[in-house]
Amino acid sequence: MGTGGTITGIGRYLKEKNPDVRIIGVDIEGSILHHYFLTGQMTEAHTYLIEGIGEDFIPTTTDMKVVDEMVTVGDRESFVMARRLSREEGLFVGGSCGSAVAGAMRIAEREGRGKRIVVLLPDHGNRYLSTFHNDEWMIERGMLAPDQMTVDDVLHRKPAGPASLVSVSPTDTVRAALLRM
Repeated sequence: MGTGGTITGIGRYLKEKNPDVRIIGVDIEGSILHHYFLTGQMTEAHTYLIEGIGEDFIPTTTDMKVVDEMVTVGDRESFVMARRLSREEGLFVGGSCGSAVAGAMRIAEREGRGKRIVVLLPDHGNRYLSTFHNDEWMIERGMLAPDQMTVDDVLHRKPAGPASLVSVSPTDTVRAALLRM
């Protein structure tokens, strides 16, 4: 959750279609949104590294009545998950996406098998190459142990090395991406 526009708009639409849909927001540790959701009271924000989510005020675009539940995740958890999505799923996403998936994983663990969970991934990783997608940046902040696998390790484990890295542009179709792979 950031400005609340996405969760409010999509939440309203989904609840119109199915009133039983539960809308669950994900907030970052240090933001005031989770506390405000639970208590209706303002609190003091604390610093966090993630961009695009979290607030130190309640945006007018946020309708908390649409949100049924909210979970909080931390910077490290968000960044590690975003890197994991890149490594394991081929999704080059931003930190807010890592937060969203980390929050969804918590909900999935609690709810158990057989539940449908939809997660919106509102950000891409291009703007974060020098931050959490950078191993040194993560190590300097204590979020990645130096002995953990790095992006360079993944690239060099590929049979043909880094030159065989497959990429697509935002204008490519899914079909073009599949054919390229």
